[in-house]
Amino acid sequence: MFSFINRFFTIIVFFLIFSCNSSSIDFIIINSNVNTFDSNYSVYSAVAIDDGIFSAIGGKEITKIYQSKNILDAKKMHIYPGLINFKHSIPDIQRFKESLFLNGSNSIEVGKVADFVILDSDIMEIEGKNLSNVKLIAVFNKWRIVYDIFN
Repeated sequence: MFSFINRFFTIIVFFLIFSCNSSSIDFIIINSNVNTFDSNYSVYSAVAIDDGIFSAIGGKEITKIYQSKNILDAKKMHIYPGLINFKHSIPDIQRFKESLFLNGSNSIEVGKVADFVILDSDIMEIEGKNLSNVKLIAVFNKWRIVYDIFN
């Protein structure tokens, strides 16, 4: 009986130690509206990205599981899969909406390349001319920022 309790205690301690270890990754985005376009059209509040690939998608638990020197508070902005074509100096949101599923970036899912944009509005609820009021905040290509409104 004593050996059973001893083994049980050892397993519990091992589990606690293992579950407390956080993995260090390249980038975490929190406090966002991550529009995944997965089969359930799920919306989450955080993503973890490592080596240009989505490592995790979820909520507040992301920051408990992963650590990063690069954490972005998206302040409830909207994240969408895909990239915007920069043929002109100003990114064209309308063309982005029309070509949302180009370049293989048709959803935000674990294991997929982290190509996405951050917008200040939910473009799926905006029609017509109101789309011109949407502000592009940033464009990420394999987790690296290739455009943002601050630079």
